[in-house]
Amino acid sequence: MRCPSCKSSMGQNSYRELECYTCIYGCGLWLHQGSKWNFILHDKMEKSSGQFEQSLHKVLQMDCPECEAPLQNIEGGGEYHHVNPDVCVHCQGLFISHIEFKWLKKKQKADHRKGETERYLKSRYMICNDTYYEKYEEDREIDMKEYLFSLFTGMPVEINLPPQKTPYVTTLLLIANILFFICLSYNEAIYYGLVPQQIEASHILTSMFMHAGWFHLLSNMYCLYVFGDNVEDRLGIVKYILFYIICGTVACLVHIVLNPTSYVPILGASGAVGGLMGGYFHACRKAKIGAVVFFVLIKMHAYDYFILWMIIQVLLSMFNTGIAWDAHLGGFFAGLMLYPVLKNLPMVNK
Repeated sequence: MRCPSCKSSMGQNSYRELECYTCIYGCGLWLHQGSKWNFILHDKMEKSSGQFEQSLHKVLQMDCPECEAPLQNIEGGGEYHHVNPDVCVHCQGLFISHIEFKWLKKKQKADHRKGETERYLKSRYMICNDTYYEKYEEDREIDMKEYLFSLFTGMPVEINLPPQKTPYVTTLLLIANILFFICLSYNEAIYYGLVPQQIEASHILTSMFMHAGWFHLLSNMYCLYVFGDNVEDRLGIVKYILFYIICGTVACLVHIVLNPTSYVPILGASGAVGGLMGGYFHACRKAKIGAVVFFVLIKMHAYDYFILWMIIQVLLSMFNTGIAWDAHLGGFFAGLMLYPVLKNLPMVNK
């Protein structure tokens, strides 16, 4: 095959899935009829000008390398105004200069990025603007019992978002954690914990159901009860189980990476519960949560509470308190990133 411009040989090449022929002296590229660039260019020009035939202008001394018919120049229109290819009206091939082809590649990359951004924003919009938000109950006042509870425990109080479905998985998780705590001794719980220095893969899962004391257990179970039912409501049973296990696993791995030489075992559902908070941040950000801050009860949106919670976790992680604050944050960020992915997966959502 000969170059239409200099009549030199053209070599066959490929760019991604595009087959083309390039001039050995760099005059340009010949794109045959099946080329995706050919289709895109014709389609866009037909839509932009509406008069494809009238935009053709005969070019002398340039013949089609395939059928040897005279090539005609077409003026690009609209967003393709940088491209003025020579077209064969018989075999529908295109001859484009290297400079114009580089511009087309940049245009394709820009369109791809724009499309990805639009799809991401659309998915986020669908997540944050659906009928679930119509289920909020009216705002209510927090009574003295709830105030004292939040004051002495540091736990939040959910104000206006009960679940719409029965939270079967959350209930089973609550029962399982409580039964393991009652049936196993402290030494047995320590044995099934995860030690960063001596990692056993099975203990990553079992450590999520072990707790060191009553307050440790009840605080985790309370947060599981408050945040888990709504996240289960949004994700469905299968996705929720995956979400809980993955977040708990990531939390453990984050602690192992940051404390590789530690012999202190990791116990508790805190990492998985942190993941539920990250999911709740997406799913129920408009829900109202009450929390006592410096003896004053403040009602705030869920995203405000989680920002405050993250700041507290970071500050506490600076002190050696024997609590895996880094695992809490690891689980939270895992849930924050994982929830939109699972929410948009085409799985059965029951």
